[in-house]
Amino acid sequence: MNKLIQTVMAGALLAGGASLIELPDAYAQGSATVGTLRGVIRDKASGEAAVGATVVATSPSLQGEQVVITEDGGQYFITSLPPGLYVLTVYYNDATFSRGNVVIQIGKEAVVNVTVDSGAATGRPKGEVIEISGSAPIVDQGSTKLGLTLTDDYTRNIPTSRTFGGVVGQAAGAQTDLYGISFAGATSAENTYIVEGINTTDTGFGGLSSNLPNEFIAETEVITGGYNAEFGRATGGIVNVVTKQGSNEFRGSVFGYFQPGALVSEAKIVQREGGSIDSRTDLDYRYDFGAELGGPIIKDKLWFHVGFNPSLSHSTTSRLVQTQVDKNSDGVPDLNDQGFTIHEPVTASEIPRDFKTYFFTAKVNGAVNQNNQFQISAFGNPRSAEDIFGLTRNPSQTRYKYKDGAYDIAGKWTSKFNQGKTQVDAVVGYHHGFTNDSPFSADQDVPTVFYNYERSLYDFADLEGMGQISKCQDGGPDDPYPMIRNCPVTAYTTQGLALIEEKVNARKSAAVSVTQRVKLAGYHVFKAGLDAEFATYVNDVRYSGGARYRRSANTATGAPGRWQLREYFKYTRNLTDAELMDPSSVTLQPGQSLCANDQAVCQRAERLQADTTNRNIAAYLQDQWQIRPNFTLNLGLRYEQQVGYAAET
Repeated sequence: MNKLIQTVMAGALLAGGASLIELPDAYAQGSATVGTLRGVIRDKASGEAAVGATVVATSPSLQGEQVVITEDGGQYFITSLPPGLYVLTVYYNDATFSRGNVVIQIGKEAVVNVTVDSGAATGRPKGEVIEISGSAPIVDQGSTKLGLTLTDDYTRNIPTSRTFGGVVGQAAGAQTDLYGISFAGATSAENTYIVEGINTTDTGFGGLSSNLPNEFIAETEVITGGYNAEFGRATGGIVNVVTKQGSNEFRGSVFGYFQPGALVSEAKIVQREGGSIDSRTDLDYRYDFGAELGGPIIKDKLWFHVGFNPSLSHSTTSRLVQTQVDKNSDGVPDLNDQGFTIHEPVTASEIPRDFKTYFFTAKVNGAVNQNNQFQISAFGNPRSAEDIFGLTRNPSQTRYKYKDGAYDIAGKWTSKFNQGKTQVDAVVGYHHGFTNDSPFSADQDVPTVFYNYERSLYDFADLEGMGQISKCQDGGPDDPYPMIRNCPVTAYTTQGLALIEEKVNARKSAAVSVTQRVKLAGYHVFKAGLDAEFATYVNDVRYSGGARYRRSANTATGAPGRWQLREYFKYTRNLTDAELMDPSSVTLQPGQSLCANDQAVCQRAERLQADTTNRNIAAYLQDQWQIRPNFTLNLGLRYEQQVGYAAET
């Protein structure tokens, strides 16, 4: 089964300016962690929730405004807000209400409930529109593109993240969302990442897949809007990256960075309400070192550039078991001045976390002559890790291993004709992204068993260590707080890792374009092109040990809670008409069961395997018409066709 999507886009954009100029740096919202805002809007006049009210959050820290409509119950939710001081404007029943001094903090959720009085607002004019001046984008005169160009000089002299993926957030209108960096109000999944002319965007979820350190990057262009017809498959930003290349002189650098944990303040514990297991992660060390070198193979004809940068990080997570207290013996856990449960330490254990990334790049540039040049490049960022899978579980099964990253290869050919007025460009490439999960040890590859309700941690003393958590025992002469459950724990897992996945995201791409410059009623730069992509997303997922067991709480009458078994099944066949009349007459083979409301037979499967493919084909024609030196008209027409094929299992 396939699904065909066709799109035709046409547009005309204007750009003005007397000449190409360099604008000063614009201050943009970076890729820092953001905060969240929620609350309830109520109408004082009626006492009811203000359903359908418009809530606008504005702030000098926010690009533009965030607008939402209250849901049932008068609730509103606004996410991805940069930290700062906000003003909430509420439009309801032709009245406008404003609430100031709303503080949004990094990584925190502010709860602001607003009561509006629509009766008191009768006869008053509607609220005025609040205007916020944004940072001026860096504009290329003659082009309608909005965005920012980051050079090697910028990343060497300005404190930034180590990779281009961490630096692109400096573009105007950029902010983090759940999956990465968003541009101009779009989500991060709507961006396209182009490295060395090929699309390296993750084929499964649309995120950043191939990443490289800044020392390997010559220039990064971040386009946040107004791009021409040659760019497609994006409704957010386009990140266009070019790596360094060789020259007629040997040039290179050796670099290294080291961050000792002794220079990082100890992490504070963020205690979990209703639980007895908390954690704190502290950096032990983080360092990377590398080198890059470029130069001539044949002077003026063939150049090379190579780079290699291992990056390693080690941290320690302290798994902290704590008990609630009831010093006044009222049967309710004691609270602190902020209203949170007071805990006392019971025991602690340290769990190491290791991450190793190996960035590399290699490029060869060649010139047959001044009108015919080629380039071949390879780059990648494979990573391996020993990380924490979860803490509310058997202490011996908290860690797992995974590998991820990407490998890429790209080739480009450029030919010029007609005294440079005509140019032909061709690009081919292959992107291979991957993610592989695996158990840390063989005893983790067993069916997962977890208890989806609150219990005492002492129920799992055989796993936790009876002597280690003796303070968690409820009842008996040594129980310090007999009126409460000392160490409650919810959804405790005794064994298994649950889902284990192996994913491959691959893309083959090819593009060709012809550019023609024409003098006619000014100057025209016509460009026409074709491009095609063949992308795959292969997913192999299974339960550790082939199954997942889930235990529910005992019923109110004391009857044992239910066990739920989850396994993967594959469709085998439909029932015959006779079997549909009496499904109990169906003869099932070992591992088979009835499914689809007793209308089919399914067979137990060890894993679920999906192979999804899609084909993208596009054609475009655009014209950059410079009517006068200070007046340019950009015209474009693009045709897109996408054929997606359902997964084969």
